Amino acid sequence: MENKLSILVLSCDEYCDIWNDFFSLRDTFWPNTDMKWYLVTESINFSHPNVEVIHTGKGLNWTGRLRHAVNYVNTKYIGWYLEDFFITEKVDNSLIFQLVEKMDDENIDYINMSDVFYSLVKMPEKHEYYDKHLLIIPNHKKYGISTASALWRGSYLLDILGNDDKNAWEFEIDLCKKAISKEGFSGRIFCDDRMPFNVTKIPVVIQGKYNPKAIEYFARKGFRIHVGNRGLMSKKDVFVFEFNDAVRKILRDYPHLSKVIKWLAQNIFRIKFFT
Repeated sequence: MENKLSILVLSCDEYCDIWNDFFSLRDTFWPNTDMKWYLVTESINFSHPNVEVIHTGKGLNWTGRLRHAVNYVNTKYIGWYLEDFFITEKVDNSLIFQLVEKMDDENIDYINMSDVFYSLVKMPEKHEYYDKHLLIIPNHKKYGISTASALWRGSYLLDILGNDDKNAWEFEIDLCKKAISKEGFSGRIFCDDRMPFNVTKIPVVIQGKYNPKAIEYFARKGFRIHVGNRGLMSKKDVFVFEFNDAVRKILRDYPHLSKVIKWLAQNIFRIKFFT
């Protein structure tokens, strides 16, 4: 399997302070991982068992660093995490292997393994299943492909990345534009409703600061996140983030309520809402 699948942890030097916690949780919840792991960053070194650092240099943006890493590892399949997608439960090695073999046997290009936007598994009755656990991602589904942790066919990922060098937000905007275009997404793309990479459902870092709810969540699991100089969000910032997030989810399902909700946000709650 190590010759077929690589796991990339996409990061940058600015987030080096959270690498130890990410990989400590990986060691806790995925101790018998049989594939090679890589940390992708610009220039800072990092030493941890079964982690090789891929230095991309300072000249590349997010998609440029990812493209560099995919070409470097040169495995048929790529799994990825972002550095603040902390693992919260035991990952089933055998299940990951089964999914990679399924991709091989059935020519699958992409499987969303975490659905961090919860736009796919929230209401599965609205979607068609390919088999017992794989939801078919419609080729015009916004955020059907995103920065969620996923398994990718390497060649398909390189096609999606293209040749431009953009940040992660620009990458997702381009994907949304692709989704609503006449052609939509190509390839065979699915979402596993078990979310096998077990990414935390609580955002860990928001706008550069730690989410205090994530700190409390991991403390209950017996794990101390080292906040350091990054600091914690204020209660007001947490409220504003959660309000915006809740409204975005509502608008995905009920877009006709957009004007009403934005008026309420700005005139009643005094919150400037961004879609």
